[in-house]
Amino acid sequence: MSRIVGIVREWKTASERRAPLTPQAVFDLRDQGVTVKVESSPHRVYSDDAYARAGAEVTSDLDGCDLYLGIKEMPAERLHAGRPHVFFSHTIKGQPYNMPLLTAVLERRCTLLDYEVITDDAGRRLIFFGVQAGQAGMINSLWTLGRRLLVRGHDTALSTLEQARHYDSLVEAKAAILAAGDTMREEGLGDALHPIAVGITGVGNVSRGAQEILDMLEPVAIRPEDLVKGRAKELAGDAPVVKVVFRERHMVERRTSEEPYSRSEYRAHPDRYRGRFDDYLPHLHLLVTGNYWDARYPRLVNLAWLREHLQDPATRLVAIGDVSCDPDGGVECTVRSTLPEDPVYVYDPATGETRAGFDGPGIAMMAVDILPTELPRESSEQFSRLLGPLVEPLLDAEWMRPFDDLDVPGPLKRAIIAHAGSLTPAYAHLRDHC
Repeated sequence: MSRIVGIVREWKTASERRAPLTPQAVFDLRDQGVTVKVESSPHRVYSDDAYARAGAEVTSDLDGCDLYLGIKEMPAERLHAGRPHVFFSHTIKGQPYNMPLLTAVLERRCTLLDYEVITDDAGRRLIFFGVQAGQAGMINSLWTLGRRLLVRGHDTALSTLEQARHYDSLVEAKAAILAAGDTMREEGLGDALHPIAVGITGVGNVSRGAQEILDMLEPVAIRPEDLVKGRAKELAGDAPVVKVVFRERHMVERRTSEEPYSRSEYRAHPDRYRGRFDDYLPHLHLLVTGNYWDARYPRLVNLAWLREHLQDPATRLVAIGDVSCDPDGGVECTVRSTLPEDPVYVYDPATGETRAGFDGPGIAMMAVDILPTELPRESSEQFSRLLGPLVEPLLDAEWMRPFDDLDVPGPLKRAIIAHAGSLTPAYAHLRDHC
């Protein structure tokens, strides 16, 4: 039986430099008797030569593979009929822009597995870029904050930072942020700005990565309630930055009773709750989002609030790093996503218009939707470590069997969106969208 893996070229944008498997992972698979074909790419963080040295066949033709691995969505015309494909499909919520892709998957009788829903029995994701999204997102957000403050008359050491993709490594980026923090402590920020308040929503992998970067500035961690009470300056002392981490219980409150927040109830009956994040927004300079959101939940940032409060001198908020990057989602002023080449726009809530860059009335928005690719080597290395052990079970599966008879590990079976031309039971509802 053949065991041939194809690593596809990323076609969605030239900015996408990640790879699902590193050359070292390819070498290890070859040692286990797996043949690896790599579609040639001028953009991938690992060169074609690096894969060739690892024993891969570098080619422009991936026909005949038993399994196809990518990162972002494959173009519909490049799907291989009747074969299993694994990538982030962005279809599981019925996203309209990818329904033609899902239709093509069904028409070509492909099997589609989505990394986003490769989960353990407790529902925890096993394949993810969350930490790197948080790291790159915070680097970019601090850079955005520095440039936005600069055009508003505050020249801080944050304005010396660069976008994540312009650093050679995560180590170099951290060193630059550490140096900026040292400079701010030495020079001070002045009473009008001190301390800079940075809020981070969520406590998962994205938040963990974002906090790892922010902690290079040696911030003082304060509680959300102390932020609202105006105690940030008192608690910061000489530190130039305070960090505020918001859990779900800080973001919502019950509509009709004084009972405390209940996570299980909120998840089951979000209609019983309303958002309360408006309480915190005036006190933050920068908000970085890392929490899950869907349309059942209250928004964190509403356009109505921005229109009413953004011009108030007491409102300190000048920038948002929407790492979650869900246009028209939890952050309503994320009106569009951006690419690394053009990552920031200023949204004017009074007119609904956006302007690229850091200048103009409104709120500066960093909304790159492929943030981990700005740290391509670190992202690919982690992803490959997580994905590597699943390659052999994917190759060993008898994909010609009916879905109910497929003998694959539970995490992989839960990730099958479509099989042999049909949507699987868990995703049958997507038929209404495609």
